[in-house]
Amino acid sequence: MGGYCDAITDWTTTDVFTRHLDLCGVGSTAHVALLSDADAQEDAVAAARLAVLRLGATPIVVSLRQPMGPLVESPVVTAAAEAADVVVDFRTKGFGHSSDSALTVANGHAAVVVMRTSDTERINRNSPHPGLSHRVKRATDRCTNGSELTLSCDHGTSLTIDLGGSSISGQTGVATKGQVALWPSGQCIIVAGPKTVHGTIVLMPGDLHTTLGEYVRSPVTLTVQNNHVAEIEGGHGDTDLVRSMLGASGTTDGYNLTTVSLGLNLLHGHRVDDPTGRSIGHPDDASIVAGIITLGFGGTDEAPIFATALRQRTLSVGGQELVSKGWLQGDLEPDVYESASHQ
Repeated sequence: MGGYCDAITDWTTTDVFTRHLDLCGVGSTAHVALLSDADAQEDAVAAARLAVLRLGATPIVVSLRQPMGPLVESPVVTAAAEAADVVVDFRTKGFGHSSDSALTVANGHAAVVVMRTSDTERINRNSPHPGLSHRVKRATDRCTNGSELTLSCDHGTSLTIDLGGSSISGQTGVATKGQVALWPSGQCIIVAGPKTVHGTIVLMPGDLHTTLGEYVRSPVTLTVQNNHVAEIEGGHGDTDLVRSMLGASGTTDGYNLTTVSLGLNLLHGHRVDDPTGRSIGHPDDASIVAGIITLGFGGTDEAPIFATALRQRTLSVGGQELVSKGWLQGDLEPDVYESASHQ
């Protein structure tokens, strides 16, 4: 097997990494650590290395060949993190792992980008642009300063969340010094406070159970009282699936609606008017797709999250629409320059 340059097959990935690392402040004096393991795609790591060189920076490539499993502490990884201004982590179990000594070393002095995927097809759907960070901040500010969020659709969805008791954050994917950012990203996340969610959710064909990678085939109606799914109605197949997933933990916590996220990333190939929902792409990317509303259920140690991505819904805060039938509204819409970068 050849070196990293032999692995690269598509310059598109290099272009995407170049633009994203530029947003993270990588310049000619920077040292960028690229951490990978046996499960990371070599093409992606190679593209990131070439992007670092294109920006005039110095790459520090650390490839651990152990298979996926419990994180193996490595003095080499720790040393690379210590020397780096920016860390790009492709490892399957990396900076998200609480026992990772590299995180302790890098946190506070380096910008850390944790890759959600090393799949070049998924990476290539992104067109990094500063406009995404601005729009994520606007959405987060709207929700932080708002009192009530409503989710609705023509098929009967009518859900209300009291934002006063909720926790709100944004993910841009752009890391600065001392920060850890997941990428690809681009979403506003609301963690519902106790007894803040009430109403009805109607799951429709084309919506996507992201945990399973399964599309909804027939309508399912969920009645939510004080965050808890109190009733599930609909055809046997889809209804039974939702019941089994919410009850998988064996605890009532699995029936709690815990998170609502608004996707803001203009991923290539997604069409709001796609009747099948297939243009969402990979299930793990659904929560960041522009105009998609993702609901997360469960979330405690005993009740793993079950998530469903909703298409063509309307989301409002304080009576102002942020999304209308799947289309971003107002200053959450990308400007002409950001839109052009995705064509």
